[in-house]
Amino acid sequence: MKGFDYLAPQGFYDVIRAYGLPNAIADIDRAAQSDTKVYVRTAFGTAGPIMVNAVTKQGGPASPLKSTLTTSLGHRYLNDMAKDEQGTLVMETGNTLERKEPHEPDHRTRAQVTMVEATDDSIIFAKDIPTLQKYMLAMERFQLAYGWLTSWKKMVAYGICMTDGEGERHDQVQMPSITMKDGVYDPLRITWHEVPLKLGELQFLHTRVDDTVGRFEELQDFIKNFKFLKFSIQTPITLARKIVMQNIVSRCRALLSLQPIKQADAEQLNRTIATKTHELLCFPYALNTKILTLPLNQQGLDFPSVARINTRIAVEGLMRDLNHHIKAYREVARITYTDWTCRYNECKSPIDGTGLEHNFGHLYRSIPATWLIAHKVMGSVNPKLSLRCTDVSHILRGEVSLLHISNICKACGLQITNGTALNSLERMGITNLHDMGEWGKNDLGEWRFVVARDLPLAFNRRRWTAPGMRNWELAKTMLEMVQIEWLFKGSLDLLTP
Repeated sequence: MKGFDYLAPQGFYDVIRAYGLPNAIADIDRAAQSDTKVYVRTAFGTAGPIMVNAVTKQGGPASPLKSTLTTSLGHRYLNDMAKDEQGTLVMETGNTLERKEPHEPDHRTRAQVTMVEATDDSIIFAKDIPTLQKYMLAMERFQLAYGWLTSWKKMVAYGICMTDGEGERHDQVQMPSITMKDGVYDPLRITWHEVPLKLGELQFLHTRVDDTVGRFEELQDFIKNFKFLKFSIQTPITLARKIVMQNIVSRCRALLSLQPIKQADAEQLNRTIATKTHELLCFPYALNTKILTLPLNQQGLDFPSVARINTRIAVEGLMRDLNHHIKAYREVARITYTDWTCRYNECKSPIDGTGLEHNFGHLYRSIPATWLIAHKVMGSVNPKLSLRCTDVSHILRGEVSLLHISNICKACGLQITNGTALNSLERMGITNLHDMGEWGKNDLGEWRFVVARDLPLAFNRRRWTAPGMRNWELAKTMLEMVQIEWLFKGSLDLLTP
Protein backbone atom coordinates (compact mmCIF):
# COMPACT_ATOMS: atom_id res chain seq x y z
CA MET A 1 0.00 0.00 0.00
CA LYS A 2 1.46 3.31 -1.05
CA GLY A 3 0.64 6.93 -0.25
CA PHE A 4 2.31 9.78 -2.08
CA ASP A 5 2.10 12.55 0.48
CA TYR A 6 0.26 13.79 3.54
CA LEU A 7 -1.99 16.67 4.49
CA ALA A 8 -1.12 18.61 7.62
CA PRO A 9 -3.95 20.23 9.62
CA GLN A 10 -3.51 22.28 12.75
CA GLY A 11 -3.02 20.82 16.19
CA PHE A 12 0.53 19.99 17.18
CA TYR A 13 1.68 22.00 20.17
CA ASP A 14 -0.24 19.97 22.74
CA VAL A 15 1.78 16.93 21.67
CA ILE A 16 5.01 18.76 22.47
CA ARG A 17 3.80 19.46 25.98
CA ALA A 18 2.54 15.88 26.40
CA TYR A 19 6.03 14.56 25.64
CA GLY A 20 7.59 16.98 28.08
CA LEU A 21 9.65 18.73 25.42
CA PRO A 22 10.83 22.30 26.03
CA ASN A 23 8.43 25.07 25.16
CA ALA A 24 11.16 26.65 23.06
CA ILE A 25 10.63 23.95 20.45
CA ALA A 26 6.99 24.94 20.08
CA ASP A 27 8.01 28.61 19.97
CA ILE A 28 10.43 27.98 17.13
CA ASP A 29 7.83 26.01 15.22
CA ARG A 30 5.24 28.73 15.75
CA ALA A 31 7.67 31.45 14.70
CA ALA A 32 8.43 29.63 11.45
CA GLN A 33 4.75 29.87 10.50
CA SER A 34 3.84 33.27 11.98
CA ASP A 35 4.00 36.53 10.02
CA THR A 36 5.81 34.89 7.13
CA LYS A 37 6.73 37.28 4.32
CA VAL A 38 5.62 36.18 0.86
CA TYR A 39 6.96 38.06 -2.18
CA VAL A 40 4.83 37.88 -5.32
CA ARG A 41 6.56 38.00 -8.70
CA THR A 42 4.60 39.81 -11.38
CA ALA A 43 5.23 40.73 -15.01
CA PHE A 44 6.39 44.16 -13.79
CA GLY A 45 8.77 42.87 -11.11
CA THR A 46 8.53 41.67 -7.53
CA ALA A 47 5.68 43.15 -5.52
CA GLY A 48 5.89 44.11 -1.91
CA PRO A 49 5.67 41.41 0.79
CA ILE A 50 2.40 39.92 1.97
CA MET A 51 2.22 38.72 5.58
CA VAL A 52 0.69 35.26 6.03
CA ASN A 53 0.24 32.96 9.03
CA ALA A 54 0.17 29.17 9.47
CA VAL A 55 1.77 28.79 6.05
CA THR A 56 5.29 27.70 5.18
CA LYS A 57 7.20 27.88 1.93
CA GLN A 58 5.89 25.67 -0.85
CA GLY A 59 7.30 22.18 -0.51
CA GLY A 60 8.55 22.78 3.02
CA PRO A 61 7.31 20.73 5.98
CA ALA A 62 4.95 22.38 8.41
CA SER A 63 7.36 21.38 11.16
CA PRO A 64 10.69 19.50 11.06
CA LEU A 65 9.92 17.94 14.43
CA LYS A 66 6.48 16.90 13.21
CA SER A 67 8.07 15.18 10.21
CA THR A 68 10.49 13.34 12.48
CA LEU A 69 7.78 12.17 14.85
CA THR A 70 5.39 11.00 12.14
CA THR A 71 7.95 9.19 9.96
CA SER A 72 10.69 7.85 12.22
CA LEU A 73 8.60 7.02 15.28
CA GLY A 74 5.68 5.88 13.12
CA HIS A 75 7.99 3.51 11.27
CA ARG A 76 9.31 2.06 14.53
CA TYR A 77 5.82 1.79 15.97
CA LEU A 78 4.62 -0.20 12.95
CA ASN A 79 7.68 -2.47 13.04
CA ASP A 80 7.10 -3.29 16.70
CA MET A 81 3.41 -3.95 16.14
CA ALA A 82 4.08 -6.21 13.14
CA LYS A 83 6.56 -8.53 14.87
CA ASP A 84 3.87 -10.89 16.13
CA GLU A 85 1.55 -10.70 13.10
CA GLN A 86 1.18 -13.71 10.81
CA GLY A 87 0.69 -11.50 7.77
CA THR A 88 3.95 -9.59 8.21
CA LEU A 89 6.36 -9.83 5.30
CA VAL A 90 9.62 -11.48 6.43
CA MET A 91 12.43 -12.21 3.98
CA GLU A 92 14.67 -15.27 4.30
CA THR A 93 16.97 -17.16 1.97
CA GLY A 94 15.58 -19.98 -0.15
CA ASN A 95 17.75 -22.62 1.55
CA THR A 96 16.50 -21.58 4.95
CA LEU A 97 12.86 -21.64 3.88
CA GLU A 98 12.91 -24.83 1.79
CA ARG A 99 15.59 -27.03 3.38
CA LYS A 100 15.82 -25.40 6.81
CA GLU A 101 19.56 -25.62 6.28
CA PRO A 102 21.52 -22.37 6.09
CA HIS A 103 24.76 -22.73 4.10
CA GLU A 104 26.58 -19.77 5.68
CA PRO A 105 25.96 -17.25 8.48
CA ASP A 106 24.26 -14.82 6.07
CA HIS A 107 21.69 -17.53 5.32
CA ARG A 108 20.36 -17.19 8.86
CA THR A 109 19.47 -13.54 8.27
CA ARG A 110 15.77 -12.65 8.53
CA ALA A 111 14.60 -9.22 7.45
CA GLN A 112 11.18 -7.88 8.39
CA VAL A 113 9.90 -5.57 5.66
CA THR A 114 7.02 -3.44 6.95
CA MET A 115 7.49 0.05 5.55
CA VAL A 116 9.85 2.01 3.28
CA GLU A 117 9.95 5.78 2.88
CA ALA A 118 11.72 8.31 0.67
CA THR A 119 10.97 12.05 0.50
CA ASP A 120 7.15 12.27 0.26
CA ASP A 121 6.57 8.66 -0.85
CA SER A 122 6.00 5.61 1.34
CA ILE A 123 4.94 1.98 0.99
CA ILE A 124 3.47 -0.35 3.63
CA PHE A 125 4.00 -4.08 3.02
CA ALA A 126 1.91 -7.06 4.12
CA LYS A 127 1.26 -10.61 2.89
CA ASP A 128 -2.53 -10.36 2.87
CA ILE A 129 -5.23 -7.71 2.70
CA PRO A 130 -6.58 -8.02 6.29
CA THR A 131 -3.09 -7.44 7.70
CA LEU A 132 -2.56 -4.49 5.37
CA GLN A 133 -5.87 -2.99 6.49
CA LYS A 134 -4.82 -3.35 10.12
CA TYR A 135 -1.50 -1.60 9.45
CA MET A 136 -3.15 1.22 7.53
CA LEU A 137 -5.63 1.96 10.32
CA ALA A 138 -2.88 1.84 12.94
CA MET A 139 -0.75 4.35 11.00
CA GLU A 140 -3.79 6.57 10.41
CA ARG A 141 -4.43 6.78 14.14
CA PHE A 142 -0.76 7.23 14.95
CA GLN A 143 -0.16 10.14 12.61
CA LEU A 144 -3.41 11.88 13.63
CA ALA A 145 -1.84 12.50 17.02
CA TYR A 146 0.80 14.61 15.23
CA GLY A 147 -1.65 16.45 13.01
CA TRP A 148 -1.13 14.58 9.73
CA LEU A 149 -3.65 12.81 7.49
CA THR A 150 -3.32 10.51 4.49
CA SER A 151 -4.12 11.88 1.04
CA TRP A 152 -6.46 9.12 -0.08
CA LYS A 153 -6.85 10.55 -3.57
CA LYS A 154 -3.23 9.58 -4.26
CA MET A 155 -3.32 6.21 -2.50
CA VAL A 156 -2.59 3.10 -4.60
CA ALA A 157 -2.47 -0.60 -3.66
CA TYR A 158 -0.16 -3.06 -5.43
CA GLY A 159 -0.54 -6.83 -5.52
CA ILE A 160 2.63 -8.71 -6.40
CA CYS A 161 1.17 -12.22 -6.15
CA MET A 162 -2.46 -12.30 -5.03
CA THR A 163 -4.69 -15.36 -4.98
CA ASP A 164 -8.15 -15.40 -6.54
CA GLY A 165 -9.81 -15.48 -3.13
CA GLU A 166 -8.34 -12.17 -1.99
CA GLY A 167 -10.79 -9.36 -2.56
CA GLU A 168 -14.09 -9.40 -4.42
CA ARG A 169 -12.75 -7.13 -7.16
CA HIS A 170 -9.33 -7.14 -8.76
CA ASP A 171 -9.31 -3.44 -9.62
CA GLN A 172 -10.01 -2.02 -6.15
CA VAL A 173 -9.59 -2.87 -2.48
CA GLN A 174 -11.13 -1.32 0.62
CA MET A 175 -8.91 0.35 3.22
CA PRO A 176 -10.00 1.68 6.63
CA SER A 177 -9.49 5.20 7.84
CA ILE A 178 -10.45 7.45 10.71
CA THR A 179 -13.67 9.45 10.28
CA MET A 180 -14.23 13.20 10.11
CA LYS A 181 -17.62 14.50 11.27
CA ASP A 182 -18.53 18.17 11.64
CA GLY A 183 -14.90 19.13 11.14
CA VAL A 184 -13.72 16.84 13.97
CA TYR A 185 -11.72 13.67 13.38
CA ASP A 186 -12.84 10.60 15.31
CA PRO A 187 -10.07 7.94 15.39
CA LEU A 188 -12.43 5.32 16.86
CA ARG A 189 -14.95 5.55 14.04
CA ILE A 190 -13.88 3.80 10.84
CA THR A 191 -14.54 4.95 7.29
CA TRP A 192 -13.76 2.69 4.33
CA HIS A 193 -12.11 4.00 1.16
CA GLU A 194 -12.01 2.40 -2.29
CA VAL A 195 -8.35 2.23 -3.33
CA PRO A 196 -7.28 1.29 -6.90
CA LEU A 197 -5.42 -2.02 -7.08
CA LYS A 198 -2.65 -2.69 -9.60
CA LEU A 199 -1.49 -6.28 -9.98
CA GLY A 200 1.95 -7.51 -10.98
CA GLU A 201 3.83 -4.25 -10.48
CA LEU A 202 5.26 -1.98 -7.80
CA GLN A 203 5.90 1.72 -8.18
CA PHE A 204 8.00 3.92 -5.92
CA LEU A 205 9.11 7.52 -6.49
CA HIS A 206 7.18 7.46 -9.78
CA THR A 207 9.36 4.56 -10.93
CA ARG A 208 8.28 1.03 -11.71
CA VAL A 209 10.49 -1.18 -9.59
CA ASP A 210 12.68 -3.61 -11.58
CA ASP A 211 11.10 -2.59 -14.90
CA THR A 212 13.98 -1.94 -17.30
CA VAL A 213 11.80 -2.04 -20.42
CA GLY A 214 9.42 0.64 -19.17
CA ARG A 215 12.30 2.91 -18.19
CA PHE A 216 13.99 2.45 -21.58
CA GLU A 217 10.79 3.27 -23.48
CA GLU A 218 10.30 6.39 -21.35
CA LEU A 219 13.84 7.62 -22.08
CA GLN A 220 13.59 6.71 -25.76
CA ASP A 221 10.40 8.73 -26.17
CA PHE A 222 11.90 11.68 -24.32
CA ILE A 223 14.99 11.79 -26.56
CA LYS A 224 13.05 11.36 -29.80
CA ASN A 225 10.59 14.11 -28.88
CA PHE A 226 13.26 16.55 -27.70
CA LYS A 227 13.35 19.70 -29.85
CA PHE A 228 16.58 21.60 -30.42
CA LEU A 229 16.49 25.37 -30.72
CA LYS A 230 16.56 26.79 -34.23
CA PHE A 231 19.44 29.12 -35.14
CA SER A 232 19.90 31.36 -38.14
CA ILE A 233 23.43 30.01 -38.55
CA GLN A 234 24.95 26.56 -38.41
CA THR A 235 24.80 25.30 -34.79
CA PRO A 236 28.33 25.05 -33.35
CA ILE A 237 29.20 21.53 -32.26
CA THR A 238 30.29 22.82 -28.83
CA LEU A 239 26.82 24.31 -28.32
CA ALA A 240 25.18 21.07 -29.45
CA ARG A 241 27.28 19.16 -26.93
CA LYS A 242 26.28 21.50 -24.13
CA ILE A 243 22.58 21.22 -25.03
CA VAL A 244 22.78 17.43 -25.05
CA MET A 245 24.65 17.40 -21.74
CA GLN A 246 22.43 19.82 -19.85
CA ASN A 247 19.00 19.01 -21.29
CA ILE A 248 19.04 15.38 -22.41
CA VAL A 249 21.70 13.42 -20.55
CA SER A 250 21.04 15.17 -17.23
CA ARG A 251 17.45 13.89 -17.27
CA CYS A 252 18.60 10.44 -18.39
CA ARG A 253 21.06 10.28 -15.50
CA ALA A 254 18.38 11.23 -12.96
CA LEU A 255 15.95 8.58 -14.21
CA LEU A 256 18.63 5.88 -14.55
CA SER A 257 19.71 6.47 -10.94
CA LEU A 258 16.29 5.20 -9.88
CA GLN A 259 16.15 2.29 -12.37
CA PRO A 260 19.06 1.37 -14.68
CA ILE A 261 18.34 -0.31 -17.99
CA LYS A 262 19.96 -3.13 -19.95
CA GLN A 263 23.26 -2.20 -21.51
CA ALA A 264 22.05 -2.90 -25.06
CA ASP A 265 19.15 -0.49 -24.49
CA ALA A 266 21.53 2.16 -23.09
CA GLU A 267 23.65 1.89 -26.23
CA GLN A 268 20.49 2.30 -28.30
CA LEU A 269 19.85 5.58 -26.46
CA ASN A 270 23.36 6.69 -27.45
CA ARG A 271 22.54 5.96 -31.09
CA THR A 272 19.28 7.91 -30.78
CA ILE A 273 21.19 10.91 -29.40
CA ALA A 274 23.71 10.57 -32.24
CA THR A 275 20.87 10.61 -34.79
CA LYS A 276 19.34 13.74 -33.22
CA THR A 277 22.75 15.44 -33.22
CA HIS A 278 23.34 14.45 -36.85
CA GLU A 279 20.04 16.02 -37.87
CA LEU A 280 20.98 19.23 -36.01
CA LEU A 281 24.50 19.59 -37.41
CA CYS A 282 23.59 18.46 -40.94
CA PHE A 283 26.82 16.50 -41.40
CA PRO A 284 27.12 14.75 -44.79
CA TYR A 285 27.87 11.48 -42.98
CA ALA A 286 26.29 9.66 -40.04
CA LEU A 287 27.98 10.18 -36.69
CA ASN A 288 29.79 7.20 -35.20
CA THR A 289 28.50 6.76 -31.65
CA LYS A 290 31.86 5.64 -30.24
CA ILE A 291 33.68 8.62 -31.72
CA LEU A 292 30.88 10.94 -30.62
CA THR A 293 31.26 9.91 -26.96
CA LEU A 294 35.06 9.65 -26.84
CA PRO A 295 36.90 12.34 -24.80
CA LEU A 296 38.65 15.13 -26.64
CA ASN A 297 42.10 13.88 -25.68
CA GLN A 298 41.28 10.63 -27.49
CA GLN A 299 40.21 12.41 -30.68
CA GLY A 300 36.50 12.18 -29.87
CA LEU A 301 33.76 14.78 -29.74
CA ASP A 302 33.32 14.46 -25.95
CA PHE A 303 29.54 13.97 -25.91
CA PRO A 304 28.32 12.29 -22.69
CA SER A 305 27.58 8.56 -23.01
CA VAL A 306 24.32 7.27 -21.55
CA ALA A 307 25.71 3.72 -21.75
CA ARG A 308 28.70 4.56 -19.55
CA ILE A 309 26.49 6.46 -17.10
CA ASN A 310 24.17 3.46 -16.91
CA THR A 311 27.15 1.14 -16.33
CA ARG A 312 28.50 3.19 -13.47
CA ILE A 313 25.10 3.52 -11.78
CA ALA A 314 24.51 -0.25 -11.95
CA VAL A 315 27.94 -1.30 -10.63
CA GLU A 316 28.00 1.30 -7.87
CA GLY A 317 24.43 0.36 -6.95
CA LEU A 318 25.39 -3.29 -6.48
CA MET A 319 28.38 -2.36 -4.33
CA ARG A 320 26.31 0.11 -2.28
CA ASP A 321 23.52 -2.41 -1.66
CA LEU A 322 25.86 -5.10 -0.32
CA ASN A 323 27.65 -2.61 1.95
CA HIS A 324 24.78 -0.28 2.82
CA HIS A 325 25.20 1.77 5.96
CA ILE A 326 21.57 1.09 6.93
CA LYS A 327 21.35 -2.40 8.41
CA ALA A 328 17.88 -3.23 7.05
CA TYR A 329 18.90 -2.49 3.46
CA ARG A 330 22.15 -4.41 3.89
CA GLU A 331 20.36 -7.47 5.27
CA VAL A 332 17.86 -7.60 2.40
CA ALA A 333 20.74 -7.29 -0.08
CA ARG A 334 22.70 -10.08 1.63
CA ILE A 335 19.66 -12.38 1.55
CA THR A 336 19.29 -11.82 -2.18
CA TYR A 337 23.01 -12.29 -2.75
CA THR A 338 23.16 -15.60 -0.86
CA ASP A 339 20.22 -16.92 -2.90
CA TRP A 340 22.00 -15.85 -6.08
CA THR A 341 25.12 -17.67 -4.91
CA CYS A 342 23.74 -20.95 -3.57
CA ARG A 343 20.50 -21.45 -5.52
CA TYR A 344 21.61 -20.29 -8.95
CA ASN A 345 25.41 -20.54 -9.06
CA GLU A 346 26.38 -23.78 -7.25
CA CYS A 347 27.55 -21.97 -4.10
CA LYS A 348 30.11 -19.91 -6.04
CA SER A 349 30.14 -16.12 -5.86
CA PRO A 350 28.53 -14.72 -9.03
CA ILE A 351 30.43 -11.43 -8.76
CA ASP A 352 33.94 -12.82 -8.33
CA GLY A 353 36.13 -15.38 -10.09
CA THR A 354 34.48 -17.78 -12.50
CA GLY A 355 31.02 -16.56 -11.50
CA LEU A 356 31.57 -13.50 -13.74
CA GLU A 357 31.72 -15.80 -16.78
CA HIS A 358 28.19 -17.17 -16.30
CA ASN A 359 25.08 -15.86 -18.02
CA PHE A 360 22.21 -15.07 -15.65
CA GLY A 361 19.93 -13.44 -18.20
CA HIS A 362 17.15 -15.90 -17.38
CA LEU A 363 16.95 -14.65 -13.78
CA TYR A 364 15.49 -11.20 -14.43
CA ARG A 365 12.44 -11.95 -12.27
CA SER A 366 14.45 -13.65 -9.50
CA ILE A 367 17.44 -11.31 -9.11
CA PRO A 368 17.23 -7.47 -9.21
CA ALA A 369 17.72 -6.20 -12.75
CA THR A 370 20.29 -3.67 -11.56
CA TRP A 371 22.48 -6.48 -10.20
CA LEU A 372 22.26 -8.51 -13.41
CA ILE A 373 23.16 -5.44 -15.47
CA ALA A 374 26.15 -4.81 -13.20
CA HIS A 375 27.20 -8.47 -13.39
CA LYS A 376 27.17 -8.46 -17.18
CA VAL A 377 29.22 -5.27 -17.31
CA MET A 378 31.74 -6.52 -14.74
CA GLY A 379 32.29 -9.72 -16.73
CA SER A 380 32.57 -8.00 -20.11
CA VAL A 381 35.47 -5.64 -19.38
CA ASN A 382 39.12 -6.66 -19.51
CA PRO A 383 40.36 -7.24 -16.87
CA LYS A 384 37.13 -8.28 -15.19
CA LEU A 385 35.80 -6.30 -12.24
CA SER A 386 35.18 -8.23 -9.02
CA LEU A 387 33.36 -7.48 -5.80
CA ARG A 388 35.10 -9.60 -3.21
CA CYS A 389 34.02 -10.53 0.29
CA THR A 390 36.75 -9.23 2.59
CA ASP A 391 35.79 -11.24 5.69
CA VAL A 392 35.47 -15.01 5.26
CA SER A 393 36.44 -15.86 8.82
CA HIS A 394 33.28 -17.96 9.13
CA ILE A 395 35.02 -20.59 6.99
CA LEU A 396 37.86 -20.91 9.48
CA ARG A 397 35.33 -21.18 12.30
CA GLY A 398 33.57 -23.99 10.47
CA GLU A 399 30.28 -22.09 10.13
CA VAL A 400 29.69 -23.55 6.66
CA SER A 401 27.28 -26.39 5.87
CA LEU A 402 28.51 -29.71 4.48
CA LEU A 403 26.14 -29.29 1.52
CA HIS A 404 27.79 -25.97 0.68
CA ILE A 405 31.23 -27.61 0.82
CA SER A 406 30.03 -30.53 -1.28
CA ASN A 407 28.70 -28.22 -4.01
CA ILE A 408 31.99 -26.32 -4.18
CA CYS A 409 34.01 -29.53 -4.29
CA LYS A 410 31.81 -30.83 -7.10
CA ALA A 411 32.54 -27.66 -9.09
CA CYS A 412 36.27 -28.23 -8.47
CA GLY A 413 36.11 -31.82 -9.73
CA LEU A 414 35.95 -33.60 -6.36
CA GLN A 415 32.79 -35.56 -5.60
CA ILE A 416 32.68 -38.28 -2.97
CA THR A 417 29.54 -37.75 -0.93
CA ASN A 418 26.02 -37.50 -2.29
CA GLY A 419 22.74 -36.03 -1.15
CA THR A 420 21.68 -39.23 0.59
CA ALA A 421 24.86 -39.35 2.66
CA LEU A 422 24.50 -35.73 3.71
CA ASN A 423 20.86 -36.25 4.65
CA SER A 424 21.88 -39.22 6.76
CA LEU A 425 24.47 -37.12 8.61
CA GLU A 426 21.94 -34.32 9.04
CA ARG A 427 19.58 -36.70 10.87
CA MET A 428 22.43 -37.40 13.26
CA GLY A 429 22.93 -33.67 13.90
CA ILE A 430 25.97 -33.28 11.61
CA THR A 431 25.28 -30.29 9.34
CA ASN A 432 28.24 -27.90 9.53
CA LEU A 433 32.01 -28.17 9.29
CA HIS A 434 32.54 -27.56 13.01
CA ASP A 435 30.39 -30.63 13.73
CA MET A 436 33.08 -32.83 12.15
CA GLY A 437 36.33 -31.16 13.13
CA GLU A 438 38.35 -27.98 12.67
CA TRP A 439 40.89 -26.33 10.42
CA GLY A 440 44.56 -26.55 11.27
CA LYS A 441 47.95 -25.97 9.67
CA ASN A 442 50.21 -28.86 8.65
CA ASP A 443 54.01 -28.93 8.77
CA LEU A 444 54.20 -26.96 5.52
CA GLY A 445 52.02 -24.17 6.91
CA GLU A 446 49.04 -25.14 4.73
CA TRP A 447 45.47 -25.06 6.01
CA ARG A 448 43.93 -28.54 6.12
CA PHE A 449 40.71 -29.77 7.69
CA VAL A 450 41.25 -32.17 10.59
CA VAL A 451 38.31 -34.50 11.26
CA ALA A 452 37.63 -35.54 14.86
CA ARG A 453 38.93 -38.98 15.70
CA ASP A 454 35.84 -40.09 17.59
CA LEU A 455 32.26 -39.99 16.37
CA PRO A 456 30.36 -37.15 18.05
CA LEU A 457 27.33 -37.83 20.18
CA ALA A 458 24.32 -38.47 17.99
CA PHE A 459 21.45 -35.98 17.84
CA ASN A 460 18.45 -36.80 20.09
CA ARG A 461 20.31 -39.78 21.58
CA ARG A 462 20.26 -41.70 18.34
CA ARG A 463 22.75 -44.47 17.84
CA TRP A 464 25.21 -44.52 15.00
CA THR A 465 24.21 -47.20 12.51
CA ALA A 466 26.50 -48.96 10.05
CA PRO A 467 25.25 -46.83 7.08
CA GLY A 468 25.69 -43.69 9.19
CA MET A 469 29.30 -44.62 9.95
CA ARG A 470 29.97 -45.23 6.24
CA ASN A 471 28.55 -41.80 5.42
CA TRP A 472 30.78 -40.31 8.11
CA GLU A 473 33.81 -41.92 6.46
CA LEU A 474 32.76 -40.62 3.03
CA ALA A 475 32.42 -37.08 4.37
CA LYS A 476 35.74 -37.46 6.20
CA THR A 477 37.49 -38.51 2.98
CA MET A 478 36.08 -35.52 1.13
CA LEU A 479 36.95 -32.98 3.81
CA GLU A 480 40.53 -34.19 4.16
CA MET A 481 41.04 -33.50 0.45
CA VAL A 482 39.45 -30.05 0.45
CA GLN A 483 41.76 -27.11 -0.13
CA ILE A 484 40.66 -24.03 1.74
CA GLU A 485 41.46 -21.88 -1.32
CA TRP A 486 38.49 -23.51 -3.10
CA LEU A 487 36.02 -22.01 -0.64
CA PHE A 488 36.68 -18.32 -1.38
CA LYS A 489 38.57 -15.95 -3.67
CA GLY A 490 41.50 -13.83 -2.64
CA SER A 491 44.34 -13.90 -0.15
CA LEU A 492 44.43 -16.15 2.90
CA ASP A 493 44.51 -12.96 4.97
CA LEU A 494 40.76 -12.68 4.35
CA LEU A 495 40.29 -15.60 6.77
CA THR A 496 41.23 -13.21 9.58
CA PRO A 497 38.18 -11.44 11.06
